Amino acid sequence: MNQNQNFTSNLNLFPEIGTHGSRGKQYGGNNITMRGTEIFEGLTTGRPSKNIIQAHFKVLRFYRKVCRLIPFLLRIHDMEVTCNSQQAMLNVANVIRKRAYLRDPDAVDRWVYRGYELLYQAEWHMLNRDHLFQYFANQNRSDAGYSYLENQKLKGKSEFLKDFYIGNKTYEY
Repeated sequence: MNQNQNFTSNLNLFPEIGTHGSRGKQYGGNNITMRGTEIFEGLTTGRPSKNIIQAHFKVLRFYRKVCRLIPFLLRIHDMEVTCNSQQAMLNVANVIRKRAYLRDPDAVDRWVYRGYELLYQAEWHMLNRDHLFQYFANQNRSDAGYSYLENQKLKGKSEFLKDFYIGNKTYEY
């Protein structure tokens, strides 16, 4: 065996976790031109879940890790003024609950793995604070879409009259 064959056989030193493709399929990356995935190899999502119960516990472990890091993340991204840590934890829980319909363990694993990636990027300042607002800040504001003048015009009116003037349209942003 010559030296070139030995070199090319060692190119796939850092296999990626099976996020691309079907269960158990892994794609390799070389250690020369690609960034290795050693950082993500130690995550709890490394092995695929066998059933929905294991995937559910991965979600709970992820949420616990997020809750422990939220005060730190709010401080380093200078978001303490806009939202407090308790509200951020509730909003992250609501983001996780939006995916409660998933019943495939592979799909849940992919979402948890993506969450760990985002958490790592937020921790190491690879995300800007505008990206984190969608997870930490309250998105369901009651006055969304209405100006200050609308609030002043409806000030002192009954709830029935306010609802009548506003109408039954809900604006989603």
